[in-house]
Amino acid sequence: MSSQVTVETQIRDHLSRKITSIASDAADARVETEIPPILIELSHLFTTHKSSSHCSFVVQKIWESELIGACVTCLNCDYSKVAGQWQVASDLAKFLQLYFSSAVHVGAEMEQTISTELVPNFIHNCVLLCRRVQTRYEMLSITVSKQKDTLLFAFKSLIETIEKTVQKSSKLSRSVLQNAYLLKMLFSEEPDTLCAILESISRLAQYCGKQEFSSIPEQQVYSLMDEMVYKLSEFESPVQVAAAVTRTLVEFTHVYPKTADAFFTRYKGIRFIITRWTGKGFGQDQQRLLNFLDSQVKHMKEMERLHRAATTIQKTYKGFKARKQITELKKSHKRGDRDQKEETERKELERRRELEERDLKLQMQILRHRGVRETQEAKLYMTERIQAKQIDKYLQQSENQAALKIQTHWRGCKAKQEFNQQREAMRKIKAVITVQRWARRCLVKVDQRRTLRGKKLWSADGISEERRAELQQQIEEFRERLYLKPRTRAEDEFQFSKAQDLLKQQIKMSRIRAKADIRRDTLMAKIKIDSELLREVPSLDDELTDDVINRYLSPSAPVALSAKTAHLDSLAQEKMPWYKKLDLNGEIDLEDTCSVRSKIEHQIDKIVKY
Repeated sequence: MSSQVTVETQIRDHLSRKITSIASDAADARVETEIPPILIELSHLFTTHKSSSHCSFVVQKIWESELIGACVTCLNCDYSKVAGQWQVASDLAKFLQLYFSSAVHVGAEMEQTISTELVPNFIHNCVLLCRRVQTRYEMLSITVSKQKDTLLFAFKSLIETIEKTVQKSSKLSRSVLQNAYLLKMLFSEEPDTLCAILESISRLAQYCGKQEFSSIPEQQVYSLMDEMVYKLSEFESPVQVAAAVTRTLVEFTHVYPKTADAFFTRYKGIRFIITRWTGKGFGQDQQRLLNFLDSQVKHMKEMERLHRAATTIQKTYKGFKARKQITELKKSHKRGDRDQKEETERKELERRRELEERDLKLQMQILRHRGVRETQEAKLYMTERIQAKQIDKYLQQSENQAALKIQTHWRGCKAKQEFNQQREAMRKIKAVITVQRWARRCLVKVDQRRTLRGKKLWSADGISEERRAELQQQIEEFRERLYLKPRTRAEDEFQFSKAQDLLKQQIKMSRIRAKADIRRDTLMAKIKIDSELLREVPSLDDELTDDVINRYLSPSAPVALSAKTAHLDSLAQEKMPWYKKLDLNGEIDLEDTCSVRSKIEHQIDKIVKY
């Protein structure tokens, strides 16, 4: 028994000396990058004695040496200059996660310090470290596959460490979802890291729970959903990214009550975006999301009906109350007092109107500046990812596409107006034809009745032989006229092939029309986005700041020359007569319009003469 106690004492003395040596080496390190390889020895020491009886002693000794705080702080180092690089960071994060899970049952004071100070800092540093690994992963080219695999493994290991740390705490899960670096990681275009972070967000939302997730500010939740819906709406997004986004949105529907409101107000085209990914391998999650949208449609319609009913009741009551007050004022006040009061009310109304206009103008300026800032950020982000020699080409293509969309929208509106005019004329023609057809049928029936009244089909004594023979002949003629002759096999095959051809043509045209509808919806969505950007342009009466001016200036000489040429052309067209403008634009074809109008008038004249 005494020998066993002696062995235990020797093992603990050895562990104490080892931990003290690690602490002294970390304190004597001259450069910050030398500390992580020293502290990583704690991971090997802790892993070796984790399942033994000395685990609590190792945990207490490490805590007394104040090495845990140093480990948490070391996660902010630049591991690209550390021996072992990012693998050392992931191993150090795993060690801290295991230590925190083992130190819970050691002491109450230690548990409180860890849960209130160290764990939140550890989670924040891990998320920041994930962002750095992702940035390094994006900077590497495809040819460096070995380094990319190492970075991807470290990234997934850090994500797994964060999930294990916050798995049993809904507040910590909420803090991870509110972290700004988590949103920045969603901006990535790499499908591997993007799928990993999307799956992590889905699990974090599940750990967070409905109550804690609802306490997250609405703007932060909408920022995450905006980026996910954008990834889902991109035509070039990988299938695995779309599947991960769909699963995350399905999880959001379970934990966030305002998801339905966001789908019907903030993302009105979400159904079209979801159905575009049909047949890509994640149909189960896709069907869940579509079923959720269908279940919320009835609720939204009922809420709209109740809102309209409440508005009608309020409007009626306020109108009744206002009319009653006006009647009482007319009875109780004299003419002079009434005029004075009306003048006071008019001034008060004008003052309120000025205040409302001022507030509205201020809100519009704020929205306009916000849109300008977001557009500049997106433009800056795109210019950072494009090569310097291709920036001018990209800007020129963007301007050409915007002009093309505006022209397409205007031409579509013009064609719709002309089509509506032609449809109205054809509707009148069809109405006239319908009236004439029914009138002729009525006249034919009247003539038949008059003819039957004038004929005497039988006499008082009965039908004569001649009349009977005449009626028999009429019956036989009627049967011969209505009798359907049997067709041959060749005629049946011809009719069958004809029906098959018509059916094939109908199916082909239906597919063409479906593709055309999808393309039209896509173009209309793009036009709507571009028109919203154009409406946010400041007017000439507003004060122009340097940010607004710099937005419309370009340092490129070709862009400036093109803008100057377009400006001179527009000035030259403004001075031209209106008929020459029509010839230049080519938007209205007078010959086609006159020909269609003459055809319609000719048809109407023929119907009237007939």
